[in-house]
Amino acid sequence: MPNEVFGNGCSFWENEKGQKVDCEGFATSSITYITNRRTCVSVKIGDELVEVRNTEDPSRKTLALFFIFWS
Repeated sequence: MPNEVFGNGCSFWENEKGQKVDCEGFATSSITYITNRRTCVSVKIGDELVEVRNTEDPSRKTLALFFIFWS
């Protein structure tokens, strides 16, 4: 059950790996400190799509990357 919210207003909870997972299925990937400001990147990995966004972006702009696996 979500218990907190990111800067973008999306609620989140922690999974078994300690990652914060938001209400849309994005998990925090890393935290980077730039000067005195913390920025946080969230990633959602699907079958053919990887989506990346800033957890502090209120508009929830998302970068989507398609990938293909060859066997």
